[in-house]
Amino acid sequence: SRENHNIVRHIEEEKITVFDASYIYRSPIVKAKLTGYYTKTEDANEVSFYFADGLSGSEDIENNDTSAFVQEVIQGVDKKHFGAELGIEAQVTPTIKLKGAASVGQYTYDNNPDLYLTSDDFSNGFLDFGKANLKDYKIAGGPQRAYSAGFEYRDPDYWWFGATTNFFSNAYVD
Repeated sequence: SRENHNIVRHIEEEKITVFDASYIYRSPIVKAKLTGYYTKTEDANEVSFYFADGLSGSEDIENNDTSAFVQEVIQGVDKKHFGAELGIEAQVTPTIKLKGAASVGQYTYDNNPDLYLTSDDFSNGFLDFGKANLKDYKIAGGPQRAYSAGFEYRDPDYWWFGATTNFFSNAYVD
């Protein structure tokens, strides 16, 4: 709706399949949870907006202007997310607790979806670019690795102090 009122062509229902399994361990000193996950998304659509300057296929642009505000549609996108997460906390003394968490995943495109641009500046309303070479590229949207470590001190006189540090990596630009 930002560029025009067109509906995404040949739109299909998105299909999402998710599997996960967890193991929980509890003892008087240690609590831990390990989870593995897998998510498969099929037939998704991604719509982006931007100003494009110097478009190829410019013979389809009215007034022979090679610039336009466009809506980019990537259609039939398949994505794969899998990884593992671990959370652990240990009460090492009655007043000191150690905590940690880790998440390691891999989020990638799983096919080469179709790509086209739409704009009111195009004579037929769209430019079709065919297949976008995205298979095995990383998906943007946050870190694919995250780690956290911390501790708590709980004094018997009912005051406490805690600190946590975090590290994130493998974040990709959209």
